[in-house]
Amino acid sequence: MAALCVYFKAGAVCVESASAELKPKRGRPHPRTASIEANAKKQNVSYEQSAAARVVSIPAKRFGTISEFGHACAFLCSAQAGYIAGQNILIDGGTYPGVF
Repeated sequence: MAALCVYFKAGAVCVESASAELKPKRGRPHPRTASIEANAKKQNVSYEQSAAARVVSIPAKRFGTISEFGHACAFLCSAQAGYIAGQNILIDGGTYPGVF
C-alpha cells in the first residue's frame, strides 16, 4: 500500500510540475510561447504563422500536450518502469536529431 501511495504522489508531483511550468508566472508567458512571439516579431509575421513554422520542424508535426508529459512521468514512476534507472528520456516529438 505504501508503494502505491508513493507512486501516486510521485505522479502527481510530476504532473503538477509540468502544469506549473506551462502556467504563466507573474504575467510572463511560457518560454515556448515567448520564443514563438519573439520569432514572430523578428520575422514580422503573425504568432500563428510563427507557431506553424515551428510545428513543421517537429517530426510529430504538433506540440506535445501536458497530458502526454504527465503520462510519461506517471509511467516512469510506475512499477512497470522498475528496470529503468538513470536514463534521460526525451519527450520532444522526435525533435532531437540524434542519440545522446
